[in-house]
Amino acid sequence: MNLRLSRLPAIPAALALSLLSALPPVASADEGYFVEAGVGYGETTFDPDYTFVDGSPSQSFSDQQRGRITSVGFGYEKALSERFSLAISANLVDQQAEWTLYLPWEPAWFSYEIPRTLGLILTPAWQPAPRWRLFAELGLISGEVKERKYSAVTSHYDADEWVSGLLLGVGVGYRLNDRLEITLGRREMRYDDLTYSTRLPDGSQRATVTDSPTTAYTSLGLRYRF
Repeated sequence: MNLRLSRLPAIPAALALSLLSALPPVASADEGYFVEAGVGYGETTFDPDYTFVDGSPSQSFSDQQRGRITSVGFGYEKALSERFSLAISANLVDQQAEWTLYLPWEPAWFSYEIPRTLGLILTPAWQPAPRWRLFAELGLISGEVKERKYSAVTSHYDADEWVSGLLLGVGVGYRLNDRLEITLGRREMRYDDLTYSTRLPDGSQRATVTDSPTTAYTSLGLRYRF
């Protein structure tokens, strides 16, 4: 994947919403605006690859951190038939999973995190029974990726950029009543390449770093239909 974008892709949500609204209505309970929120637990993986300017062998690392992940969203769902529907929603995902490491022999301190991610998500769903809903998710995302190394002696860097990517997900929903639904889902967010330079104390470049982080998590949520 090589989506060289720095912000959430400029796909007009209003246009997508108008296309959904223009679909012919059919008899189904799953239609209209909704808000949703979820809380879960998952793992973020950073895979920085170092290419050194002096020709030294490259180095690759894999760093994982687990933590709480919450999300909120607002969207519109359109019924396609009595059992199938399609929704579009805007989401905000908050991650409490900061990876840190201290190396006393350098000395150096590392901090990697993706505190927040914005997403525009399409959700096709199938209703096998009146109260049950099976769904999949496909979305375009943009996450704030922060990767930092602090050292007054060896090389250092401070990367803080919004990186685009893709969201994939599956889940199940159970309707408690006409408006309220409880959901259980699994999501994976795959971010595009983040590239930055490490610098020595004198300001010269030490290496080029490329990372493509991912986040995978399971969450329990609620959806409220207007």
